[in-house]
Amino acid sequence: YYTIADNALLQPWAGRVWCNPPYSEPEDWVKKLIEHYRAGEVSSALLLLNLAGAPKWAQLLWSTPYPVCLFSKRIQFNQPINTPPKEKKKSNDSDQFVWYFGRRPGRFADVFGQYGVIR
Repeated sequence: YYTIADNALLQPWAGRVWCNPPYSEPEDWVKKLIEHYRAGEVSSALLLLNLAGAPKWAQLLWSTPYPVCLFSKRIQFNQPINTPPKEKKKSNDSDQFVWYFGRRPGRFADVFGQYGVIR
């Protein structure tokens, strides 16, 4: 588990990976995940992204064979109960999708198909 302070882009990635990059600048994260997956260092991964904008990094993903789920509802993240109002983050207002990197695309479709459309 890497935090913002760890800067996961500078850390090794291996095994199973959950990647929820900054929605505003995900391109480096997308490239790193694809690189480590293709090299065999990452055995499976889920990559959660926001649909807003969808520039080069989206084209990079669409050109891969990896399955994706476009969620039918926006994901709302929980915040700690005692979070002061001025520190609470705005509710997510963009649609999201999750990409799957792994050897069980059928299982991915079975699990995530209930939440949206699979490609």
